[in-house]
Amino acid sequence: MGTVCKDNSENQVTEAVELITGYRILDYKVVRFIARGAFGAVYQVIFSEEFISFKKQTLLPLRSPYFCRLFFCGKTEKFNFIIMTLVGKNLNELRSNCPKQRFSRSSGLQIGIQMVDVVQQLHSAGFIHRDIKPANFCMSLENPRQLVMVDFGMCRKYVNDGGELRHPRWYVTGLKGTVRYAPLAAHHGRDSARKDDLESLFYVLVELLVGTLPWMTMDDPVHVEHSKQVARTVGLRDFLSGCSKQLVHILLYIDNLRFYDAPDYAMIRGLLHSALESYPHDTAFEWEEEMRSERRKSEYLRSKEEVELEDG
Repeated sequence: MGTVCKDNSENQVTEAVELITGYRILDYKVVRFIARGAFGAVYQVIFSEEFISFKKQTLLPLRSPYFCRLFFCGKTEKFNFIIMTLVGKNLNELRSNCPKQRFSRSSGLQIGIQMVDVVQQLHSAGFIHRDIKPANFCMSLENPRQLVMVDFGMCRKYVNDGGELRHPRWYVTGLKGTVRYAPLAAHHGRDSARKDDLESLFYVLVELLVGTLPWMTMDDPVHVEHSKQVARTVGLRDFLSGCSKQLVHILLYIDNLRFYDAPDYAMIRGLLHSALESYPHDTAFEWEEEMRSERRKSEYLRSKEEVELEDG
């Protein structure tokens, strides 16, 4: 399975390419197709005794359990590719499989705490994400309770080489990121800051807990922006339906941050921990058993491949 890739620098379009089982690139062998996205496809590949994922898109390498490990990146005549750690399903897929398409309060709040950790580590490395959304967070196959960020294609450095904060650009053309989770600054054509990643994270968290957002069915960015404004005033009760009061405080805090402000991540985590105290948090996540099954499947494929290599 391939992708249509446009290289603007060379004004060249590569044709879609389907990679069949057994296809080799370098020392990696394709084992199975996993998924297809708008700009790429994901395959499971084997190298020696380790399974990893083979994803044709761009990744920013960061050393942390919260980020995929990058093994190799390059290009062939027909496509660009990266080879990185294999991960489990993303938060959007997991939510869709839950009753009423939402996480339990306990699971959602625990995931929210981890998302804050992930974003803080990214910011500590000098980058803002600019496209925080459920599809960009997956669960680790090694640990179904561990969150992993997988897509860094929209990242931008917010500090210069000397570690100083970059000044905001006067105007940013085009809305960066995904409309549903975009911060108000993106709707208004303003440059992104750390606070904007947290605003997008907040929308993701509410969707995981409630199962929807007031602007879920809207496509027009103007209407979405208006709905986000309403959600902060007369629509606040519907927006945070059934959510703990701590989320109101988090939203107010994020909205009061300014472009250059360093967010108080610990305070946000503290509020989420406070909300979590009202729910049992020593139970398994809804998806843990399914992910263990997926890991067993991967291990079976690895064992089968090793036998075939020995026989060959």
